[in-house]
Amino acid sequence: MYPLISVFIIVVGALLLVFANKIIKNSKVNRIGIKVVGGILIIVGLLLLYFLLSGKLTLPLSK
Repeated sequence: MYPLISVFIIVVGALLLVFANKIIKNSKVNRIGIKVVGGILIIVGLLLLYFLLSGKLTLPLSK
């Protein structure tokens, strides 16, 4: 369950990075902000997936 959530976080971050120009057309600052949020989501998702699969992080329902 938790690895699926982390994969979902990675996918959402990637979609934000790819479609930031189409989501916000008015302001360059907002596009950069969306790309930064997408990058942060990708990094957090990858770290969460690493910690879950390596066993360094144990959450309820993951046993």
